[in-house]
Amino acid sequence: MTLLIEDLSGKDRIDGNISEFLASNEYCYVPNYPCKYFDTSDLGTKNWTSNLDDINKIINLDYQLITTLNAKLQRFVVNIVDVIQSIDKWGIKAALCLYTPITAHPGNKRLIVSRYLGKSTVPVIGLKKFFVDSSLQMSKIETINDLYQIFGKEISINIRRDYEDNCLEVFYHGESHMRDKDGMDNFTKKASLIRYQNKICPNISDYLLQNGLEIVSRFNKINKTEKNFYKTFYSSKPTNKLYIEILDDTMLNNKFNYWELFFHFDYENRVKICKTKKLKLVNTLSLKDNVIYNCSLYSTLTRQKVYL
Repeated sequence: MTLLIEDLSGKDRIDGNISEFLASNEYCYVPNYPCKYFDTSDLGTKNWTSNLDDINKIINLDYQLITTLNAKLQRFVVNIVDVIQSIDKWGIKAALCLYTPITAHPGNKRLIVSRYLGKSTVPVIGLKKFFVDSSLQMSKIETINDLYQIFGKEISINIRRDYEDNCLEVFYHGESHMRDKDGMDNFTKKASLIRYQNKICPNISDYLLQNGLEIVSRFNKINKTEKNFYKTFYSSKPTNKLYIEILDDTMLNNKFNYWELFFHFDYENRVKICKTKKLKLVNTLSLKDNVIYNCSLYSTLTRQKVYL
């Protein structure tokens, strides 16, 4: 276990009874747990809002969230980008923790992001009895070293004892290197620090709402504007600082809503190229001149949404 840059919690990083707990409970790791097994109605969203329309927007990462006034949702909107950037580039580094066969904590944000990126499975840990599909590839978790093999050592491990089945909560700090006052990973603070460093464009939502989303295509001289609250306009050469470029003319023959890619805009990568080579996303206001390949842009546009 390593020291963190910042630890605001007085709780121990590792529960002192973890060895005994693992010895008396049959825990397993499943690297590819189907997303379809999760209960869509229980993703922690009710902690943010009771509005059904907003809950559906959250679980699908609907771009219309950027105009939601609820303060908690606004924090979610600006910080979830950091999770999307990491999972799209590196995959899920920390397995979700099952509370039941169909619910997880921590891990709901990772599930939401995985669906946004078009992924069909996620890695999970949980009690063996939770895995009703016997064909799933699974390995036993018998010691704390088994957890380190899955998560690495920059984690906190808590045993939740106020649930029907006592459950493990494993919080991964390997990216933020920070822990909040409740002992959870402080990814929110890390994301905020990155955002506030960008003095030129501290709020991508405001920029796109003010300037519209520009779709650039060199294949033909499209020159039209879709006039609604979320303005989309097409051009042959970019005029905005943030835009999406079409690389495959077949993309022009489909009626995609490119605002669905809103959450792919981040503050650290200037260019993102889709793994299909059909389109790329450009942010000339990025902090760094990074080019990221094999992004899940097309998968996001064609993902299957879920609704309550």
